[in-house]
Amino acid sequence: MNAMHVLYLVSVVVIWLIALIWTRVVLIALYHLPRVPNLLSPRYDPSTDAPPDTDLPPITVIVPARNEAAAIEATLRSLLAQTIPLDIIAIDDRSTDATRAILNRIGRTTSLGMCAQPALRSWPPPRRG
Repeated sequence: MNAMHVLYLVSVVVIWLIALIWTRVVLIALYHLPRVPNLLSPRYDPSTDAPPDTDLPPITVIVPARNEAAAIEATLRSLLAQTIPLDIIAIDDRSTDATRAILNRIGRTTSLGMCAQPALRSWPPPRRG
């Protein structure tokens, strides 16, 4: 066996060792990754994924609504039922249905912040004189 064959065999062995070492490193890294819960499993318990009880700053959620009477109450009730601290602001954008009445009714019994857009003025302004 000449020197070229020996060099070739050594290089193949070194490449295989490097590949084995990197495979081991990747498998160890994958093993230590955080687990993603299977949300569709009947054994899934959402209480195990709850954040620890710490003083979290509130998250501000802005809910724009225009003619959303069919869905606005369910949306706001779902947000109000969250376990994390939320500041909820609902903005009525000139609705012509019962959206504003629903927002007023929910706002009277909860800590919902509300804002209503005023009616738009015509543009350009009417000429005078």
